[in-house]
Amino acid sequence: MHALSDTMVRILKTLPLLKRVSPESIEILAAYMQVFRVREGEEVIRWGRKAETLYITISGDYLMAFPDGSGFTLHGSGEVIGMNAMLNQGRYTARGLALTDGSLMALYRANRERMLEENPRFADRIQRSIQAYLNQRKAKRNSAGIFVDEDFSREGF
Repeated sequence: MHALSDTMVRILKTLPLLKRVSPESIEILAAYMQVFRVREGEEVIRWGRKAETLYITISGDYLMAFPDGSGFTLHGSGEVIGMNAMLNQGRYTARGLALTDGSLMALYRANRERMLEENPRFADRIQRSIQAYLNQRKAKRNSAGIFVDEDFSREGF
Protein backbone atom coordinates (compact mmCIF):
# COMPACT_ATOMS: atom_id res chain seq x y z
CA MET A 1 0.00 0.00 0.00
CA HIS A 2 1.49 3.37 -0.92
CA ALA A 3 1.66 6.41 1.39
CA LEU A 4 -1.54 8.04 0.14
CA SER A 5 -3.53 4.85 0.68
CA ASP A 6 -2.01 4.52 4.16
CA THR A 7 -3.11 8.08 4.93
CA MET A 8 -6.61 7.42 3.62
CA VAL A 9 -6.98 4.27 5.74
CA ARG A 10 -5.60 6.04 8.82
CA ILE A 11 -8.13 8.88 8.41
CA LEU A 12 -11.03 6.51 7.75
CA LYS A 13 -10.17 4.57 10.92
CA THR A 14 -10.68 7.79 12.95
CA LEU A 15 -14.27 8.26 11.80
CA PRO A 16 -16.84 7.55 14.52
CA LEU A 17 -19.04 6.28 11.71
CA LEU A 18 -16.54 3.47 11.01
CA LYS A 19 -15.33 2.88 14.56
CA ARG A 20 -16.78 -0.60 14.78
CA VAL A 21 -16.14 -1.65 11.18
CA SER A 22 -13.27 -4.05 10.56
CA PRO A 23 -9.89 -2.80 9.31
CA GLU A 24 -10.42 -4.94 6.19
CA SER A 25 -13.66 -3.10 5.44
CA ILE A 26 -11.97 0.26 5.87
CA GLU A 27 -9.34 -0.81 3.35
CA ILE A 28 -12.13 -1.82 0.95
CA LEU A 29 -13.71 1.62 1.31
CA ALA A 30 -10.38 3.39 0.76
CA ALA A 31 -9.84 1.44 -2.46
CA TYR A 32 -13.01 2.94 -3.95
CA MET A 33 -12.22 6.54 -2.97
CA GLN A 34 -10.33 9.17 -4.96
CA VAL A 35 -8.33 12.12 -3.63
CA PHE A 36 -8.46 15.67 -4.97
CA ARG A 37 -7.57 19.22 -3.94
CA VAL A 38 -9.96 22.11 -3.32
CA ARG A 39 -9.21 25.81 -3.28
CA GLU A 40 -10.36 28.42 -0.80
CA GLY A 41 -13.88 29.55 -1.71
CA GLU A 42 -14.69 26.45 -3.75
CA GLU A 43 -18.13 25.00 -3.23
CA VAL A 44 -17.92 21.31 -2.42
CA ILE A 45 -21.66 20.62 -2.19
CA ARG A 46 -24.75 22.76 -2.69
CA TRP A 47 -28.09 22.22 -0.99
CA GLY A 48 -30.78 21.06 -3.34
CA ARG A 49 -28.36 19.48 -5.81
CA LYS A 50 -28.44 15.77 -6.45
CA ALA A 51 -26.35 14.00 -3.80
CA GLU A 52 -23.74 12.20 -5.89
CA THR A 53 -20.56 12.22 -3.80
CA LEU A 54 -19.52 11.56 -0.20
CA TYR A 55 -16.43 13.49 0.93
CA ILE A 56 -14.03 12.84 3.80
CA THR A 57 -11.66 15.66 4.67
CA ILE A 58 -7.91 15.10 4.56
CA SER A 59 -6.95 18.72 5.22
CA GLY A 60 -8.45 22.19 5.19
CA ASP A 61 -11.34 24.04 6.82
CA TYR A 62 -14.94 23.87 5.59
CA LEU A 63 -18.22 25.62 6.33
CA MET A 64 -21.43 23.59 6.38
CA ALA A 65 -24.42 25.95 6.01
CA PHE A 66 -28.09 25.02 6.09
CA PRO A 67 -31.08 26.75 4.48
CA ASP A 68 -32.43 27.71 7.93
CA GLY A 69 -29.33 29.87 8.51
CA SER A 70 -27.60 27.47 10.89
CA GLY A 71 -24.17 26.04 10.25
CA PHE A 72 -20.90 24.76 11.61
CA THR A 73 -17.29 24.45 10.55
CA LEU A 74 -15.15 21.37 9.97
CA HIS A 75 -11.39 21.45 10.49
CA GLY A 76 -8.59 19.10 9.49
CA SER A 77 -8.91 15.43 8.65
CA GLY A 78 -11.65 12.87 9.20
CA GLU A 79 -14.76 15.04 8.77
CA VAL A 80 -17.70 13.91 6.64
CA ILE A 81 -19.33 16.09 3.97
CA GLY A 82 -22.31 15.02 1.85
CA MET A 83 -23.55 12.03 3.81
CA ASN A 84 -26.82 11.97 1.83
CA ALA A 85 -24.84 10.63 -1.11
CA MET A 86 -24.52 7.31 0.74
CA LEU A 87 -28.26 7.05 1.10
CA ASN A 88 -30.84 7.26 -1.59
CA GLN A 89 -32.22 10.56 -0.33
CA GLY A 90 -31.59 12.35 -3.56
CA ARG A 91 -30.45 15.85 -2.58
CA TYR A 92 -27.85 17.53 -0.39
CA THR A 93 -29.38 19.30 2.60
CA ALA A 94 -26.46 21.67 3.22
CA ARG A 95 -23.95 23.82 1.40
CA GLY A 96 -20.29 22.89 1.88
CA LEU A 97 -17.72 25.59 1.20
CA ALA A 98 -13.92 25.34 1.45
CA LEU A 99 -12.70 28.08 3.79
CA THR A 100 -9.06 27.24 2.98
CA ASP A 101 -7.19 25.21 0.42
CA GLY A 102 -7.45 21.54 1.30
CA SER A 103 -7.70 17.94 0.18
CA LEU A 104 -10.66 15.59 0.19
CA MET A 105 -11.32 11.91 -0.37
CA ALA A 106 -14.34 11.40 -2.59
CA LEU A 107 -16.59 8.40 -2.96
CA TYR A 108 -18.47 9.02 -6.20
CA ARG A 109 -21.87 7.39 -6.75
CA ALA A 110 -20.62 4.96 -9.41
CA ASN A 111 -17.81 3.75 -7.12
CA ARG A 112 -20.22 3.58 -4.18
CA GLU A 113 -22.65 1.40 -6.10
CA ARG A 114 -19.86 -0.88 -7.33
CA MET A 115 -18.43 -1.13 -3.78
CA LEU A 116 -21.81 -2.03 -2.29
CA GLU A 117 -22.55 -4.54 -5.05
CA GLU A 118 -19.14 -6.22 -4.73
CA ASN A 119 -19.25 -6.25 -0.89
CA PRO A 120 -22.86 -6.92 0.18
CA ARG A 121 -22.06 -7.68 3.87
CA PHE A 122 -20.22 -4.38 4.13
CA ALA A 123 -23.09 -2.66 2.32
CA ASP A 124 -25.65 -3.59 4.95
CA ARG A 125 -23.48 -2.53 7.85
CA ILE A 126 -22.34 0.77 6.40
CA GLN A 127 -25.91 1.67 5.41
CA ARG A 128 -27.11 1.07 8.98
CA SER A 129 -24.19 3.07 10.37
CA ILE A 130 -24.88 5.97 8.04
CA GLN A 131 -28.59 6.07 8.86
CA ALA A 132 -27.82 6.06 12.59
CA TYR A 133 -25.25 8.83 12.08
CA LEU A 134 -27.72 10.97 10.17
CA ASN A 135 -30.47 10.43 12.75
CA GLN A 136 -28.13 11.48 15.54
CA ARG A 137 -26.78 14.47 13.59
CA LYS A 138 -30.29 15.61 12.80
CA ALA A 139 -31.14 15.49 16.51
CA LYS A 140 -27.95 17.30 17.47
CA ARG A 141 -25.85 18.77 14.66
CA ASN A 142 -22.20 17.76 14.57
CA SER A 143 -22.57 15.30 17.44
CA ALA A 144 -19.59 13.07 18.22
CA GLY A 145 -21.03 9.87 19.61
CA ILE A 146 -20.80 6.21 18.76
CA PHE A 147 -23.15 5.50 15.90
CA VAL A 148 -23.26 1.71 15.82
CA ASP A 149 -23.80 -0.47 18.86
CA GLU A 150 -22.60 -3.69 17.26
CA ASP A 151 -18.99 -4.81 16.87
CA PHE A 152 -18.57 -6.00 13.29
CA SER A 153 -14.81 -6.48 13.41
CA ARG A 154 -15.06 -10.20 14.20
CA GLU A 155 -17.34 -10.86 11.23
CA GLY A 156 -14.82 -9.73 8.62
CA PHE A 157 -16.96 -6.77 7.56
